[in-house]
Amino acid sequence: MYTDGIIVSWNEAKGFGFAATKKSSQDVFIHISDFESSEFLPVVDQQVRFIVSQVADGKLRGEAISLCGKKRQRRILKMGKFVPVVLFSFTTGLIFTICSGKLPSIVGIYYCLLSGITYLSYARDKRAAQTGAWRTSEVRLQLQSLLGGWPGAWLAQVKLRHKSQKRRFKGMFYLTVMINLAGLSWLFSEEGRLLINTWAINLTFFTMSLSSVDFIQLWWWKLDYWLSQL
Repeated sequence: MYTDGIIVSWNEAKGFGFAATKKSSQDVFIHISDFESSEFLPVVDQQVRFIVSQVADGKLRGEAISLCGKKRQRRILKMGKFVPVVLFSFTTGLIFTICSGKLPSIVGIYYCLLSGITYLSYARDKRAAQTGAWRTSEVRLQLQSLLGGWPGAWLAQVKLRHKSQKRRFKGMFYLTVMINLAGLSWLFSEEGRLLINTWAINLTFFTMSLSSVDFIQLWWWKLDYWLSQL
């Protein structure tokens, strides 16, 4: 059953706060990941409606939170249309360079695998935040983006609404994207092409006895294992 309340405190940098209700003397913990999609940011004195749940330590937490009314709401920049355009442009450019022979196909496979792992890492971290389980460190999430998983990370930030409001995290994320793209552009140089082609040849000989499914599973397991050790 939904309960009406008012936000009495809100930490925009960390993305959480507390709401007061008439039905309980205890303030209800609210997190940005539990808010429904909205073009506004939560602020103090904002009316909200949510489902109250009790966590393991007896404290109250709000779920399926929606903003009510228009008091002191602030409009935020919508990224829903901008991000797909960037990701589509990057994917199209990557496919074109691979088809034209400027980059080996292993580069595209690498970006797909790492983006998938990164997206799952964001989904797992959001679930952990909702259930109070062990969180994935921000350093690990940023490192995954730096290594090439930034398309999956950016998609997760928009679709899952996770880590999308923390300015410091977003600033560092954009830095990892630029560094990764700089590294990718280096692969078009003579030294970069020589290095990546050498790796591609070595991987081809190594995986000649493997089917395509075995190859994908092998590198998926390897990448997930390496990242789990960070």
